[in-house]
Amino acid sequence: MARRKKSLVSVLMPFALSIALSACAGTTPEHGKTKDFVGEITHVQLLDDYQHFDANYQSFEVTDEQASLLGALPADTKIDVYFATWCHDSVREVPRLLKAMATRPDIELNLLALDYKKQDPNGLAEKAGVKFTPTIVVSKNGKELGRIIERPEKGFVEDIAGFVK
Repeated sequence: MARRKKSLVSVLMPFALSIALSACAGTTPEHGKTKDFVGEITHVQLLDDYQHFDANYQSFEVTDEQASLLGALPADTKIDVYFATWCHDSVREVPRLLKAMATRPDIELNLLALDYKKQDPNGLAEKAGVKFTPTIVVSKNGKELGRIIERPEKGFVEDIAGFVK
């Protein structure tokens, strides 16, 4: 009996572990409506085509303090967002960033959706050294000021404001 339990555990454990480790990779678009997107995408297209991104966008509120910090950002700040439509971290974090940056439409914000290998058709993610999604790169005048990898330390607005200071 003990041997049978041990055998069953040794068979099921690797299976359960593989499911847990591939959680982000196993995420699929809702109801088969839209395939996983790879390449440059607008925030409007992302929110229109991916309901889970839109739901998180709608539920996030920008505080007065965050709006004030965003208002102080120089207009020549540029933000490149490397993310994946299949990644739970991206689904959680990117809508928050989009909602916050909606208060500053004058700041250049580029969205680049990646495949499971964290690559895009033009090789921009590789050139930027992206290893995780989402990766948010903040720059000014062509110089990288900082990056947020997977999730901000304090919050998107606070972290970005800290890079620009």
